[in-house]
Amino acid sequence: MTDPQPPSDLPALRALAAWLQHWLNDVRQAVADAERAAAAEARRPRWWVRWQRRPPGAPRRGILHEEGCWHPGAPDLDAAALRRLLAEHGDRVAACEVCRPSPPE
Repeated sequence: MTDPQPPSDLPALRALAAWLQHWLNDVRQAVADAERAAAAEARRPRWWVRWQRRPPGAPRRGILHEEGCWHPGAPDLDAAALRRLLAEHGDRVAACEVCRPSPPE
């Protein structure tokens, strides 16, 4: 199959250029909308940690839950906050065995 060739007459070329510019503008707008939606989704809280009781001086330990888990708590961590928390506490924060949260990459 051969690639389509553009028309040879000037009015048809201008019409095609205008049509392509219109589609390009629409596609750029759709990309911008999708990027804004993805950024808003990343900022939405989806996780929380249920901290366990500990003796004085012992390191904090907790269970990480994800939105939709039936354990008590409400999402208060967005992706950036969760990354910081996991960097600080590392393996002292275990994943809930019920909801099996998937931390952001």
